[in-house]
Amino acid sequence: MNVKINFFFTLPIGIFLGLFLPLEIYSSLSHAFIRLSYLSLIPFLIFSIPLGIENIIENKNFKKLFSKTIYYGILTNLSGVVVSITAAIIYLPQRIPILEKTVQNTYFFEKEALLETFFPKNIFKIFTSSNPNLLSIYMISIIIGTSFYYAKQKGRIARELMLSASNLFYHANGFIANMLNVGIIFITADYTASLKNFKDYQNYTNSITFFLIWTIIILFVILPTISYRLTKNFGMIYKGIFVSFQNIIFSGLTKDSYSPYVILIEDIKNERINIKKSIIINIPLINFVSKFGTIFVSVISFFIILKSYSSLPISIYEISYMSTLSFFFVLAFPHIPNSLIYIITMLCSTYTKGIELNVSNITPMLPILISLALLIDFAFNIAIIHIINFKELEDQEKIN
Repeated sequence: MNVKINFFFTLPIGIFLGLFLPLEIYSSLSHAFIRLSYLSLIPFLIFSIPLGIENIIENKNFKKLFSKTIYYGILTNLSGVVVSITAAIIYLPQRIPILEKTVQNTYFFEKEALLETFFPKNIFKIFTSSNPNLLSIYMISIIIGTSFYYAKQKGRIARELMLSASNLFYHANGFIANMLNVGIIFITADYTASLKNFKDYQNYTNSITFFLIWTIIILFVILPTISYRLTKNFGMIYKGIFVSFQNIIFSGLTKDSYSPYVILIEDIKNERINIKKSIIINIPLINFVSKFGTIFVSVISFFIILKSYSSLPISIYEISYMSTLSFFFVLAFPHIPNSLIYIITMLCSTYTKGIELNVSNITPMLPILISLALLIDFAFNIAIIHIINFKELEDQEKIN
């Protein structure tokens, strides 16, 4: 069955179950399928990235490919800052009643935590934590891949073993992706049931409507415009969004930064998405540096909180300052996949002691905010993959 037909066939089933047969087991099954995706994704990246790193070093493309990835990721984040400022100046959602006044900070930034992101004290912590850290895996894989290149003879046996393991998990990824077609039923049912239990939703209608409208504008106007400015190919990104639409929706439903890449890799493998397979090795780096959605949602969420605490007017300077801070904060939490709540925490704690992360008034809609942030992040990540692929093909044509 066609992947899109399969996906959009199972989606209504999940919505129906969540609305009319809400069961607590949906949450457990949802998390089980999301974690199942890691059984394919994490080993595949562990074994495949070193081989890919070795290959691009041999082709003298390492610096070029990585610099492009970082450049487009940062450019995406800067665009997120500009859009956040623009949206906040045009209109900010109405204040939300403060339901509770005794909420402590969820997170305090520690330098040691940032250091452990790149160099963990215990390597097994990477795999056993609740959120496996692709960045740490990436650092280790770069070291191994570089070693393969500079010590070909000594690493020959290890390289052959990694190649076999890579091929094994590459094909296993297809099996996991097919299982996720069933899992989407329970993931959707769990998400729908949680929305059904949304209390006092009338207090959040204005804010949710604001975020939904801007999400549509970002996906279908701003994203294609940025892509066109970089590639002069207007149809490419619309085609990319259409082909990957189920992946984008899946990222929002799972509220997970990594599991949608299982389906994305399968689409690349089966050439439903026509890009060079070598670009797959950049997935962790793209996931790390590109956070348009997180920046946008965190900034607007912060000002909703601020309006709830203060009736004073919000100046353009304040909007610009906090939006710029969010740009730096997304880089301060690379070890946290779903970092939205932590970015909001830092913005609140930085602004004034009067609102040191009292997010109780937006807590009920946090699942929706996380979904929209990840959905936008993932859409821009796919766009970056297509843009890099376009530039690579363009450079290749110039050489030929």
